[in-house]
Amino acid sequence: MSRSLAVRTLESQARRIARAAVEHAGERAVRAVILGGGVPEGDVVAVEADGVTWILSDVDVYVVVRDRERADRMRGERDAWLPRVVPSPDVVLVRGADVGVDAEVDFAAQADRPGTRVLLASGRVVLGDARVLEAWRTRMHGPLPREEALVLVEHRLLEWRRAHADPFDAPADARAKAPRVASWLEALARLKLAEAAVDALRIAAGTWTPGAASRRDAARRMREDATLDAPLRTVARVVARVRDRSSWVASGGSDVDAAVARAAAVGPWRHAARAC
Repeated sequence: MSRSLAVRTLESQARRIARAAVEHAGERAVRAVILGGGVPEGDVVAVEADGVTWILSDVDVYVVVRDRERADRMRGERDAWLPRVVPSPDVVLVRGADVGVDAEVDFAAQADRPGTRVLLASGRVVLGDARVLEAWRTRMHGPLPREEALVLVEHRLLEWRRAHADPFDAPADARAKAPRVASWLEALARLKLAEAAVDALRIAAGTWTPGAASRRDAARRMREDATLDAPLRTVARVVARVRDRSSWVASGGSDVDAAVARAAAVGPWRHAARAC
């Protein structure tokens, strides 16, 4: 129940952002507003506790406008048009929205990275011209560049480092639960590190494809691979068995603390370097 509520809440927030962008810039200026990340596929993490649904996933929104001048202006005026999350005692958006604004020419020229491939595979136009996304899908083909393994792991390491921060603005009557939310965020960051370690090895091998199911299948093979370091095999075992990320996060996910830290910091870098 909490996951379906989380998906609906994040989709609603994306639509609010889309309407606000058009109201601010004008319908002719905004080519498309695209919902990315895991939300279109229902891949969100939310924990229900004491009658409150804590949505730990953010919502990725891409606002594509006609020209760079308009994109620069909208980025500079973000505080004036970007809608704020409406506080609720029952539902808390812990991380809010990650909103990018790009000219159409720059959006179409994005680097070939895992996040880009995910957007191409499951992105959804919530407002505007669907051809903006469809035309872009024809550009990406073949395996990802292997050096993106390093970029992916580096990003996850930075995310893990920020896990102890306080990136959310909880309603006043829910602030007492903040320490629990911080522990959930840390557990989610550890899980993402484990997933990134598996993804990095898939990228280095030229076998990466988007989707949680393909990652789990790869992890099942990796956990028995004697050529991998023991911490990486431990991480692969965790990724292979985590089918419900929300439940895993709510439980604390403590079984990968040491293994993830070592594997994510060392293992994929070494194996990616060998493969490149």
